[in-house]
Amino acid sequence: MSRYRSFCFAVAVLLLVGFLAAAPASAGDRSRPPGYVDGSALIARAGEDALTVEISLHGALLRAITRADSELEKMAGGLESINAVIIDLENVDSKEKVLQVVKEIQSDLRSKGWERLARIQEGSSLINVMLLNDDETIQGLVVLVVDQDEQQVIFANVAGVLDLAAIERLGEELDIPGLDEFGQR
Repeated sequence: MSRYRSFCFAVAVLLLVGFLAAAPASAGDRSRPPGYVDGSALIARAGEDALTVEISLHGALLRAITRADSELEKMAGGLESINAVIIDLENVDSKEKVLQVVKEIQSDLRSKGWERLARIQEGSSLINVMLLNDDETIQGLVVLVVDQDEQQVIFANVAGVLDLAAIERLGEELDIPGLDEFGQR
């Protein structure tokens, strides 16, 4: 498996397994945390037929998952929401419009103070990892992947107080390649 595919697998596993232990949020609170990024623009441009995965976790579900595993609660106790979208570019009328949305998301994030943690180019695939921080805490993480070989666009957002060292430890515990650099940033 290539480094790129390993990284994509790591992100998927991380979102679906590790980050499911997000922080409590008040049941009636519908406000979005500062690190929240809406991926629905990708779905709108691509169309429902191109959508292969959409995950949106927050509130009561995250609180329940947090209580289910005390070790994961310690590692990811400050998270408030997890959102992920995977678009199949083979089922899109205009691949260029979807790729333009990816560029717009990145540009919008940079204009709002997000910083690039990593940019990885492997063949015709590109991974961008961006962070939002307030000089004391990391408030959000966005991963945008354009995989031309697999014909997919992957968007993942984790919002809340993030501990990159905890992400690194989680990657080590679950043997997820590519996450060993997070705690060193």
